[in-house]
Amino acid sequence: MRRRALKAEETMMKEELRRIYGGHMTLTDVARELGMKHTYAARCFVKDIPATRVNNRLRWPTTEVARRIWECREMPKA
Repeated sequence: MRRRALKAEETMMKEELRRIYGGHMTLTDVARELGMKHTYAARCFVKDIPATRVNNRLRWPTTEVARRIWECREMPKA
């Protein structure tokens, strides 16, 4: 039951980020979502996620960024 609740929370997070940022996020968007001030830390966070070049700027898929944020967050003690 707990696993299903966590999956629902993850899905809600993905939908919320997708609603805010659309299909792709820039480094500025990722840094803002992580609560970071500078984008160089966000670059380290998304280094394993494949990027797409749009209008000469790198963008990362919102669903992959949300999944990475979800994996890196601290899970509550049950």
